[in-house]
Amino acid sequence: MEEYKLLKRKYGEAFAKFCRQNFPTILEEDGRLSEILESRFTPSHYLFEDITQQNKEMDFKEYIMWLFLQNEEDKSNAHEFIDVPPTPEELMAKKGYDLFQCETTGDVLSFKKYWRQDEALCTFNDPSRIHHQFIFFAIKKNAKDIKPSANPERQDKYGTSVISLQFQRGATNYLSIKNRYNHSVENHDATFSNNLENIISGLTESFEFHYGFNLKSQNRFHLENYILANDGKYYRYNYELNNIYYCAENVAILNSRARHRDKSRFIMMDFWVFDTKQKVVLSALGYPGDNPFDNEKIVEMDVKNAGQKGSRIVSIKTESGNLIKFVVNEKGQMIGYYDEREEVPAKLFERNCYLECIALPNAKIIGESNFKETPNLTKLFAPNLEKIEEHCFKKTKLQHLDLPKLVELDQQSFSVANSLQTINLPSLKSMHRMCFEKTKSLKSINMPEVRSIGGGCFELAPEVKNLSLENLEGLWGGSFGKMINLETLNLPNLRSMGYECFSGSVKLEKVFLPKLEGMGMSGFKNCPNIKEVDLPKLKRMRSYCFYDSGKIEKINMPPLDIKGTKCFRRYHLNTLHKTYLSKKHRKRNPVPQCFRP
Repeated sequence: MEEYKLLKRKYGEAFAKFCRQNFPTILEEDGRLSEILESRFTPSHYLFEDITQQNKEMDFKEYIMWLFLQNEEDKSNAHEFIDVPPTPEELMAKKGYDLFQCETTGDVLSFKKYWRQDEALCTFNDPSRIHHQFIFFAIKKNAKDIKPSANPERQDKYGTSVISLQFQRGATNYLSIKNRYNHSVENHDATFSNNLENIISGLTESFEFHYGFNLKSQNRFHLENYILANDGKYYRYNYELNNIYYCAENVAILNSRARHRDKSRFIMMDFWVFDTKQKVVLSALGYPGDNPFDNEKIVEMDVKNAGQKGSRIVSIKTESGNLIKFVVNEKGQMIGYYDEREEVPAKLFERNCYLECIALPNAKIIGESNFKETPNLTKLFAPNLEKIEEHCFKKTKLQHLDLPKLVELDQQSFSVANSLQTINLPSLKSMHRMCFEKTKSLKSINMPEVRSIGGGCFELAPEVKNLSLENLEGLWGGSFGKMINLETLNLPNLRSMGYECFSGSVKLEKVFLPKLEGMGMSGFKNCPNIKEVDLPKLKRMRSYCFYDSGKIEKINMPPLDIKGTKCFRRYHLNTLHKTYLSKKHRKRNPVPQCFRP
């Protein structure tokens, strides 16, 4: 069958088989199924992959059958009497919302108060939006009292307490439903799957009847990361930034209007467009974009196949002689990056979240917020890297980190690195706060030269058994917590330790810190198996240190007044209190409260 071959070529063999099994009636009309599909979807081999991954096979089948039969459905008999549905305001009130329509930009801005500053919708910064969209806001009656969640979800109580319903002006009023989360959750602008029926039954019909909107066709089918443009087609998008959808197939969408670019000349990669003819980089809408070459002139641009189907390598040579390569897959996602420059400019790769491999053979500095969200990153090669600035590599899939020349690691880098198993940073001197905050798979740490570790680093490292940091002098609060498998600890030069360090180290038996002078609150708290404490130079100890340490057999500490601090509260060998309480203090308090069983 020619139709089957055509489907196989355009959409892949798996999709063609699915169509043969589920649309035999449509396939009887040669070319009819292809016509229906291409009226709604750009041909691609990843469409069926997305449908199956989201378990939307049945929804897709029903949608295609609805498209096939809709001409017959439109010929339904006219009714002599039409029931007037409730108004959208009445229906929304049943769900606890007050519904408002905006007539001016001023009306739109009056709702900005419901959004946090760092989550504000791009709608508030676009005065032209009111001319392209019918904009409504729905406010829960107790919206001001609802607080954001620590683990936000798109449709949690806070997210949906204030929503914006935006209908595209035109013959078909395509809908986007946005909520109070903007940067914290994925697809925030597809709340309730952009389906009014998911808010309350009958809302679609109500908007159509009372506002004259044409909505029903778009509510028939929904796929995550697909946007319905005003040409009636669904486009797969990789990013949504400031109401611009950066899509596969060299397409960008603004205000529901799709902008197509010639594939023979342009290559769209994430939110950049490479013009292979003019050798320049543009934004997706045709304006000069962020320049990944730091304003260096491009003298050569070459494109080659990358091996995998649809993948390509874009090679750039700059006027200074640096070679830069990008690997892009068939979906327009940047998955590989190679750069010979000595510095990666700050924030250049802040949002490139599909990267899998990064090679920086000459780089000495990575500027702030680069590779900030790279949840698919599995390979990093940077043998000469000396400094990583703040907010880099916050989320990765790296299993082994090896940066032999790295000296400084700024705050919140590698903060969610739950796949890391080994860390080798032999030259590192300084680590700022919240680096490696969550490392639940980490087993080995090699940082022999590190002098200072900021607060919250390695807050979750339950698999580490042995920790040796020979030159560490300062450890800030909240670091190295929940190390439930820690057995040996070697910190011979540690002088100060912040709050809650090593709390919960339930397997640790000996604490020997020969140079420690100050210990913050709750140090070594809930470490019930410690038998020996050796802190010969300790001068200060805050509350709750060694709390619940009932197996201590030996203590070596200078005389300290720790009355009322609840340190050693579960320590049961009362006679040993004489070894480290001053003579004067013993006379006043022969058996201090903190030593009682």
